[in-house]
Amino acid sequence: MDQGLYKKFTSEKEKNAFFEQVYRILLAYAMDDSERISTINLQRETRELNKIRNSFPISANARLKLADTSVGNFDAFSSEFTIFNLKDSERIKENISYLLYVLYAQKYGESTDKESRLLEYYSLLGYSYNTAKDMIERIKIYMIQLQMISLKYLMLSRHMLKKS
Repeated sequence: MDQGLYKKFTSEKEKNAFFEQVYRILLAYAMDDSERISTINLQRETRELNKIRNSFPISANARLKLADTSVGNFDAFSSEFTIFNLKDSERIKENISYLLYVLYAQKYGESTDKESRLLEYYSLLGYSYNTAKDMIERIKIYMIQLQMISLKYLMLSRHMLKKS
């Protein structure tokens, strides 16, 4: 999550409320359709969601509280999210869209069969269908670039180990 988005909060309570709303959206998406996901992909998605939650710059107690969050009766599509009314709401939505895609990639891999549900969540963020499709394509390209860079560093480190 972009650091500039939450540095403006004057209290820990405001910051925690911000990240709680972000996490509720992500958790709702993660739990959506989870009964039809393979065990391995569900584990990957859960691990990724935990990494995201643990990366939030909030106290350990606040992160534990988020870990106990339930979305059993939570409907992301009928809920009001005050974070979308903030000054930097476009950047907030963009950051959430990246996080949603990361969860999607862990949940479904390369499959595009369930992309329609991801598009519905992008609609929740306020993106039109075409904008959301474009964003997904840009994010895919970005993710491929990241994978290639990671692979290059991995190969470089292996090469260095062999020479030592």
